[in-house]
Amino acid sequence: MGLEIATTTGSIVGSLTAAYIYSHNLAWIVYVVFGIVILTSIIPTAQRGKYEIPDPRKPDWTTRVFKLYGSYYDDALKMEVKYWGVRWWLGELIMFFAGFISGLLGIGSGA
Repeated sequence: MGLEIATTTGSIVGSLTAAYIYSHNLAWIVYVVFGIVILTSIIPTAQRGKYEIPDPRKPDWTTRVFKLYGSYYDDALKMEVKYWGVRWWLGELIMFFAGFISGLLGIGSGA
């Protein structure tokens, strides 16, 4: 839920920024940012799939405060996988940026 709030806030700020950019005839900035976003999206796509399960990390204080832990059964691995949500604050920043880019460019965050 916290990540949704950060993404929504970022998209509102991004759309307001886009309105400002277009009102001042600076559309080329949006084109350059779009090109950079598409080119840099190649990196995580190429790295995806290296590991089935990410390396475990020690829980930090946000994990304990927000109770960001659990487990699930993975059919492909035939085992129960335990996980801990770490660095929640970093996720908030990343999702704000993803929402900002989405609102600025009018694209989905998946791009």
